[in-house]
Amino acid sequence: LGSRIPFDLTNITGATFTMVNDCGDIKVMAKPAYILSYSGGVIEYLWEEEDTTDSGIFFGEFQLLFNDGKRMSIPQTGSIKIEIEKDVNPY
Repeated sequence: LGSRIPFDLTNITGATFTMVNDCGDIKVMAKPAYILSYSGGVIEYLWEEEDTTDSGIFFGEFQLLFNDGKRMSIPQTGSIKIEIEKDVNPY
């Protein structure tokens, strides 16, 4: 995130995504994320409908689980800023 050097995910056995609102209230709690490219460092979270029902500023992070049992948060410093805008179509 913010860097163009891919993070090697070869030793990752699992990944989750967590997101909180700007008050720190949990909106998404440790839901499964998917490794799209181990060598390219690409992780994906598939949004669910209830994840985006509230508009506002949110902060997210991925939690990586290594094959030796260790964990790492990505990004390692700060969080991913996510802005969910109000739906303009009420239907």
